[in-house]
Amino acid sequence: MTDTRRPGAARLSAEYSSLGLRIRIRCDDAEISRGLDDLYGACRRPTHGTPDIDLEIASSDPNGFELRADGELVHGDIHRHEVLAWCAWSINNLATERSPHLVLHAAAAARDGRSVILTGPSGSGKSTLVGALVLAGMSYLTDDSVAVDGDATQIYSNPKPIALDRDSCRALSLTTERDGRAHAEKLLFAPRSLGVALDAECRCTPALIVRPRFRPGRGTAVAPLAPAEAAELLADQSFNFAADGSAGLRAVAALGRSCAAIVVEYGDVAGAVDAITSALAAHTSPRVPLPSNVAMLRPTHPDLDVEILGEEALIWHRGARELHRLSPAATAIWLAAQSSSANDVLGKDALADVEACIDELKARGLLGS
Repeated sequence: MTDTRRPGAARLSAEYSSLGLRIRIRCDDAEISRGLDDLYGACRRPTHGTPDIDLEIASSDPNGFELRADGELVHGDIHRHEVLAWCAWSINNLATERSPHLVLHAAAAARDGRSVILTGPSGSGKSTLVGALVLAGMSYLTDDSVAVDGDATQIYSNPKPIALDRDSCRALSLTTERDGRAHAEKLLFAPRSLGVALDAECRCTPALIVRPRFRPGRGTAVAPLAPAEAAELLADQSFNFAADGSAGLRAVAALGRSCAAIVVEYGDVAGAVDAITSALAAHTSPRVPLPSNVAMLRPTHPDLDVEILGEEALIWHRGARELHRLSPAATAIWLAAQSSSANDVLGKDALADVEACIDELKARGLLGS
């Protein structure tokens, strides 16, 4: 590899943490290094041993840079004003791909150790709302990707920079005239420039799942989200649910049982913040206990895992790598079939009928998904 640094430039090195991974960044430009330390200050970790991800930023001319990840070229012609954005993009992509945890596509904020998980497709307002919650006094965990521990009783802080477009900046009264990047599609903000940010890997108890929907010009409306629907949403909005398979199903089901869940439609950020903080304050204990007859719920089909949440069931088909949600009626049939003894011929016939029904409903697109 050809060294493209300017002669005599010192290579600065720092280590950060994201989604359970150690990330070393080496850079030969002091200004870029200071910018990274500002954006990732809450992620800073002591340097030791071999990192999980090794990023290198090298200057090729006064305003041109190349970025390498683990020795592989990511981009070879980056303007100075774009280096931090490219670095943040690379860190997030690599961390979500390699994290040892289930990683949700979600923003998160916390108060008194209890966290709100805001999840939904890109453009639903996650980053804007988490920025508003932090400005309102909550602690920042992440704006895009959050790791869940093995038994889903805790989530980990991932205090990466907050990426906001100009409309979001205006909604939050944040200036866009920063470092000559007023025309950038998105601006990166250091979390601690908005308020409190918990250090990387700090744990919080998940308490509230929010599916935001931005509706310009409308007021704020709140609707409950059923536990199975909330768990299905988390699975759908996950970077690696399919890879986690059965463990992923158990994790999202545990979150669906323990957390309150709501849909918040909003046209005004302040109204959404009030609705979310009120819902968090109102939730004090798990609302959906684990079924007492867990052993009975194990399906006889070798490729199926099932979790019952309230009146609905989530079924993960390991072979097809597909998740399905059963309606209350279909779940009742499933449970009736499972209650029969596995050695009982009638029970086997009933279960076969149920599985045939599931296959038919799936083929006709009638199963909840």
